[in-house]
Amino acid sequence: MDTKQVFYITALIIAFVFMIMLIRKGFRRKKNRILMLLNIDIIVCTGALLIGSFFDSNLIMQYTVMYIYHSIHVLFPLLFAIFTVELVGKWYDIGKIKLLILTLPVVIFYIVLILNPFSNYFSFSFTLDEVTGEYIYHRGNGILIEYVAAAIYIAFAFYYIVKYRLALGKEKFVDIIIYVLFVLIGVIVQLVLPSVKLELFMSSLGLIMIGGNVENQNQLIDKKSNCFNFDTFVMDVDQYSRAKFTFRVILVKIADYNSRVVYDGINATTELIKTIAELLKSFIKRNDMVYYVNSGVFAFVTFNTSDLKVSSIYDIMRTKLDNSLDIDIIPLLSPNDAKSANDFVAVIDRIPSNPGITLLNSKSLGFIKRNTDVEKAIKNALDNNTLMVYYQPIFDTKKNNFHSCEALARINDPFLGFIPPDEFIKIAEKTGMIKELGERILEIVCKDIEKGELIKLGIEFIEVNLSPIQCMLPNLHNRFDNILKEHNIKPNQINLEITESTAYKDKNDFKATYDNLKSFGFKFSLDDYGTGVSNISSIYEMDFTIVKIDKSILWNSNKNEGYKKILESNVNMLHNLNFSIVFEGVETEEQLNYLKEQGVEYIQGYYFSKPIPYDELIVFLKEHNI
Repeated sequence: MDTKQVFYITALIIAFVFMIMLIRKGFRRKKNRILMLLNIDIIVCTGALLIGSFFDSNLIMQYTVMYIYHSIHVLFPLLFAIFTVELVGKWYDIGKIKLLILTLPVVIFYIVLILNPFSNYFSFSFTLDEVTGEYIYHRGNGILIEYVAAAIYIAFAFYYIVKYRLALGKEKFVDIIIYVLFVLIGVIVQLVLPSVKLELFMSSLGLIMIGGNVENQNQLIDKKSNCFNFDTFVMDVDQYSRAKFTFRVILVKIADYNSRVVYDGINATTELIKTIAELLKSFIKRNDMVYYVNSGVFAFVTFNTSDLKVSSIYDIMRTKLDNSLDIDIIPLLSPNDAKSANDFVAVIDRIPSNPGITLLNSKSLGFIKRNTDVEKAIKNALDNNTLMVYYQPIFDTKKNNFHSCEALARINDPFLGFIPPDEFIKIAEKTGMIKELGERILEIVCKDIEKGELIKLGIEFIEVNLSPIQCMLPNLHNRFDNILKEHNIKPNQINLEITESTAYKDKNDFKATYDNLKSFGFKFSLDDYGTGVSNISSIYEMDFTIVKIDKSILWNSNKNEGYKKILESNVNMLHNLNFSIVFEGVETEEQLNYLKEQGVEYIQGYYFSKPIPYDELIVFLKEHNI
């Protein structure tokens, strides 16, 4: 066995090992199918050369082997170029015209190869060695066309590799570069030294090097729907997003999925999922993909960004499915509407449920996008420590100075600008970020109190709002106590504000939290009194230090005599029960004087000051409390 036969056999062994790997992992993905074609190319070419090496004295066999070799092997660089385009996710960009141009070098070489016997063996020929009796292969000038074609395809592939390296990711980028180097070394060596049959060996070895790009079908497919699964969706969308491709994701959500599982059963719901999956698959063209993202949610990813496909999917859902189903369809365009897989998943969680089969419009999309953006802004503010706390001074009508302040969270996002607290607090509560948000607000307040200036300027305590979600958290008292101890703050320097709905919606659960916080020395204010469902006996039981009456009662009292009577009766009743009162929303001197006449102890509102940052608060207090 000579050296070239060793190279051939080794290349075949490597290629067959790679084939087994591919077969085991499956061919659902196009890139796996192309890798198999590349591998078959190596097997056919190497096998032909190996067989030919045992028949060196048979001219017909030698010509047959070389025709097989050249006609098959010229396809290898073309397949590699196609694989590269598919790997970066850009195959949709190769239309029929581009594909025709791409195959032109191969077509030219095939013409040269066919004309070889009629062109004085322009491509290749054989001469008989009189000494050994073997036929010696001679490469003609026509074979240079094959090398030129290979160079064009490698350059084409390299262009896509470099241009869309972000889509590949670092690991795949390195793998593919190493593979190209392996192939080039083999080609150059064999071009310079035709007797060293290294090209196919290096090509087969190179395929093993990119074995990490072979995707396991069992890990890609959701068995229930037979669509690609959530992990594949994240992987593909992140790849497209990194490369800044423009693509559309059409989300299809069974809005009442959980109810259907309960009432219709798992089997019936699974059949519905399969039906929707097949309907969506019927629209697949070129690089389109269908994914089953999570419970009752599909994602149709397409590079066809026209609205026609969206309308077609909506129409077939309306035609083929029971209209009693609650299914929401929402088209998203990347990067306009979402810039990463996380963004798309966030939108999925926020799709509002609508009756019937509904195509959500741009207004719904705007609402979802705004919620998603605000959620990101909250997270960014927490992660980057850009959450701000503003303070609104509270005036003591008896002492004629400012005795406390209410702490109010503020977020000024680099992209969204100022976000109203009413908006981001609700989203923080819904997403669970209110826990961290609330603790961060308390920590900022404690840091400001720790500076000592507020105490010197007459501020007795800071009012900090407590959300309903926070009130249900176990061990809230321990977490708050730890924050206070870290900054040497006494609990009576913090007054926790809760709303009526917080105190009485889940009264038993809240009472435990309330009692624990009280035992640590915290005091409480009841906020927004007059807007909730509480009764006076419940307020008395909770032993609040201060009751804050909602501004709507004051504002309405200016317009309606009935509201004025409500205001005065509530003030009298709360005073008779020994509660101190804060009135919010005071904006005029007339309102201030009227409330003073009613004996209201504390006033808060724009008449004195809007919420201001700590530094401005210090300046304000120096002007008014000294």
